[in-house]
Amino acid sequence: MGLSWETSGPFTDIKYYKQILEENNYPHSPYIKHFPAEIPESASNIKIEYFRGFLQGKNFYDCL
Repeated sequence: MGLSWETSGPFTDIKYYKQILEENNYPHSPYIKHFPAEIPESASNIKIEYFRGFLQGKNFYDCL
């Protein structure tokens, strides 16, 4: 199941990583073009947070 349009977030589950990138025009977006295209399976201790924004609120991306 993909990202639900019922909420603007925050999304913190790593399983949504590719969908978050696609939703934000990766790699053409200047805000996330430095993010890796995918998270290696061998990576550990990964934290993401994505908030779509709402009305005048801004999007928020974080990948640690």
